[in-house]
Amino acid sequence: MELYAQDLAGNKSIIQEFQIRISSSAGPNVKLIYPSSGKVVLGNTSDVYLDAPSDAKSVLINGISALRLDDYWMATIPVTSSNSTFTVSYEVTGSNSESSYGSFSLVTKSSYGDFQPPLVTLSNLKDGDTVSSDTIVVKGSSSDETGVQLVTLNNVKALAPDSLAASKGEWECKVVLKLGLNWVMMRAYDNSLNQNESLQPIRVFLVKAPEIITLYPIIRNLNKISIKWDMSSSAQFNHYEVYSSSKSDMSDATLLTKTNDRIVVSFQMTLEKGKTLTYFAVKIVDKLGQSSMSEVKSIL
Repeated sequence: MELYAQDLAGNKSIIQEFQIRISSSAGPNVKLIYPSSGKVVLGNTSDVYLDAPSDAKSVLINGISALRLDDYWMATIPVTSSNSTFTVSYEVTGSNSESSYGSFSLVTKSSYGDFQPPLVTLSNLKDGDTVSSDTIVVKGSSSDETGVQLVTLNNVKALAPDSLAASKGEWECKVVLKLGLNWVMMRAYDNSLNQNESLQPIRVFLVKAPEIITLYPIIRNLNKISIKWDMSSSAQFNHYEVYSSSKSDMSDATLLTKTNDRIVVSFQMTLEKGKTLTYFAVKIVDKLGQSSMSEVKSIL
């Protein structure tokens, strides 16, 4: 864009060129997760988390490429100013090449007196734990010299189960998980004027074995064997495996067939002369590699 002045005689002033960056309405939705605007920065760096589309082409935070962590994008940026407000800018380019922009401010350490965020400790969960329940109760404790004002896990407020626990700074919080990797974003705020905030991202893996499917009675007609089972309803279905064995505990099981088609729920085979196959079972395997075996059935 050019800016100039022109008099009645048609004379122009010196032309000045400048650029205006316009954020398109078609740009991706972006939300600042951490830190909150106005947070006091301790040290020379700060971790920044953004909630942005997982298929974004690029996420830049103060010119630094962010890493995708499942549902979030994160970058560690240097804090170069001192005794003042420090501005952080971000640019997110979506899959359609349209971009969104934003910025927020951080406050450097020497601007305030209390800089320490609350100390938070988990008592029944650690980073990288694997669980099998859709809902877990996370327990922990927090402390700060000015007192702890609030603790949240994935934006759900943690509460003390009783007055004794409250006096010790202990709390618990129910967290709902999805299958696979989950990020539990744990925040704590103190009672200082600065409302210092601490953030601990915890990875929790929800792993559940698929449902046990029903295997119907095995039918034999001369040397023809027919095997049929119920279709899996698992959202994470990957494939079926059909096994045979000469022993009821399937200890010498042999894989007969494998199918990735959910609706294929039967298998027929011809029994070789002189070969004994008495017991059969069907295994269902999900996308995470978890499996369940049906009840063992023998030939009628």
